[in-house]
Amino acid sequence: KSGDITTIKVNSSGVIEWTLRIPSPEFTVNSGTAITIDSNGFLYLVGYLWNQTSMDVFCAKISNEGQLIWQIIYGNSSNFEIPNSLVLSNSGELYVSGITHSNSKVTYYISKVSSLGQLLWEHVDTTFPSQTWNEPKILRLDNLGNLLVCGYGYEDNEEGSASKTVTIKFNSAGVQLWKKYKSTQITIDNNLYFVDSWPTDFTLDTNNSIYVVKNYNDEFFTKSATIKYDHAGEELWLINQYFDDESSTLLKSILFHENKLFVGGYKNGNPDEGDGFVLHSLNLDGSSNWSQHSSDQYVPSDFFMSLISSTICLNSRFMDSDTFESVINSSTYSIANGSLQSSNEFYLNQASNGITVGAFLGVTFNSNSKSFILNSTYSTHGTVYEVLQFDAANSLIWNTKYVSQNSIRVNVLETVADSSSNTFSLISSFYVNEQDAEQISQKSYIIKYNSIGQFVSSYMISDTVGTSSLRLFVTNNNEL
Repeated sequence: KSGDITTIKVNSSGVIEWTLRIPSPEFTVNSGTAITIDSNGFLYLVGYLWNQTSMDVFCAKISNEGQLIWQIIYGNSSNFEIPNSLVLSNSGELYVSGITHSNSKVTYYISKVSSLGQLLWEHVDTTFPSQTWNEPKILRLDNLGNLLVCGYGYEDNEEGSASKTVTIKFNSAGVQLWKKYKSTQITIDNNLYFVDSWPTDFTLDTNNSIYVVKNYNDEFFTKSATIKYDHAGEELWLINQYFDDESSTLLKSILFHENKLFVGGYKNGNPDEGDGFVLHSLNLDGSSNWSQHSSDQYVPSDFFMSLISSTICLNSRFMDSDTFESVINSSTYSIANGSLQSSNEFYLNQASNGITVGAFLGVTFNSNSKSFILNSTYSTHGTVYEVLQFDAANSLIWNTKYVSQNSIRVNVLETVADSSSNTFSLISSFYVNEQDAEQISQKSYIIKYNSIGQFVSSYMISDTVGTSSLRLFVTNNNEL
């Protein structure tokens, strides 16, 4: 009857070691939105809790054994705050970004939580225009402990209603040091137009210069650029990076390594060139070292880039152009010259017998294997989270599914009322058997509400034989 914030630990053998659920109020759906881990194995997560009057930030610390160490819930009790990102300092303090509603606009909500779970400060940006939606997307800390926030937002000026890429710097006490807007202009028929832009990632070098990757809308396609700011927020250069004028280029990630920048993403939309990865290596002055692209994917999405030893690993989900199955391409490129080292495809529906893959959520690596984290829908399980691990030869080692013990499908069969205007709803619920994750079981229950819609009671009907038809009626004597 509720959706809980849930954390799951899967070990290297694919066994679910523990599951920690943060109970939600009845008939509410809450969610975790970001998670990180420190060097001692402690987990830190943020999410949102709906208390039936407002939506607040939930923040927690969890041990590696799945024990809740502390939790804090905070925010404006008459408003909503939804977190979307967090970053952890070396001393165990959490910085959280998200959105809130203030003065007729959706705006940035930034907060800091101590290593003991105490709210230290919060910042609501009041400078954006009313009737606009402004949202932070990425957090980073520089090597002096200052907080960098990057997102998109609007500004009251002559540049129209297009969103801009916004970069803000705070010190550790929450004082804003500077804030930069970056608008984007394109030319159509010799006329200049301001268009929406938004950041997808940023990184910092050892001098605390900031490199922001943004995407923006061209006339027909999406294009990308990289911007460099120095530590004081002065713009040093901007480089447009797109494959051609007949396709979309969406750069998603940027890495700093050995005084080089690596910017990765994908392109699609040009049938003559084909869809696939795009990868650039830049010097810190913005000059190019090398660029590479592939043309072996159809409508790529859900992109992840990682640095592994002396290679850059790109991972993306795409569709097989013939069968429309979900496929993950995992390719590695040399840091030195961008040469392709390996490229492998993983047909997920074949490997896991699934119906559809809803989202490719991430990839992890160890010395001899890689693991893909997915959100999938099965005919026998409903919607699940699953982890698939492949060995160095790209063979499936194991596939672990996490299936909520709550219902995967619920049907309201009938609703009736008695003479006092109480209503009774008959619910048929299908769920995964706790002892056998391959088996779907059924249960039914009756929910009673009074005449003004308040919940009164529920009654469970044990149904071990899988009854296919149930009916509900009230007699003249108000007997159910």
